[in-house]
Amino acid sequence: MCENKNMSEDKNKIDIPTVKPRHAEAYAAAAELSPLPFLLCDAKAKILASSRGARSLINANKVLEYRGGRLKLATRSLQLKLTQILAEVISGDAPDPRSSALIVQIPREGKATLTLMASALADRESPPVALFIHEPTYTARISESVLCKLYDLTPAEARVARIMVNGGSTHEIADQNNTSVHTVRNQIKNVFAKTGATRQAELAILLLGGPAHTR
Repeated sequence: MCENKNMSEDKNKIDIPTVKPRHAEAYAAAAELSPLPFLLCDAKAKILASSRGARSLINANKVLEYRGGRLKLATRSLQLKLTQILAEVISGDAPDPRSSALIVQIPREGKATLTLMASALADRESPPVALFIHEPTYTARISESVLCKLYDLTPAEARVARIMVNGGSTHEIADQNNTSVHTVRNQIKNVFAKTGATRQAELAILLLGGPAHTR
């Protein structure tokens, strides 16, 4: 683990006071219930709460470390990048959360790259940052029956939505469901109309953050 203990003396360091959220206990309880791999952090990368999915990924990856109550990355440059995006989010100067400006990509030897994506929460007076951890090999378990009840999807549409959340393309969905690409496209159109999402990434964010996500 490469870490410079004198990082605070670096001329590029962004000096932002540590945020102490008013509802830390509630945030922690909510995080514990979610299977989605995410952390709640302050501007100094102090971990305020973590989901079980995030803890599992941190324990399984040497490029992430929980040390001194904070999230530590594998190199000094990655740590500085994380500090910068946390500062942007908390200051309110950050662009769209799906922008690459809010992403830290962490290379792993012999494995796919891990990605951290930072997003602000609504409580701007004491704003922790939601730090989502994307593991390319992670497969989300989405309950199709819950999707049907939540969004009035047909069983076929719920199956399509589940595969889309896990990155499936139109052709892959057609192959898995033994149906035509034309039929799948119509089903995707219906899924978007019923859920309010307009693209695959938005659908993933919506469903992974909802009660249909069981892992």
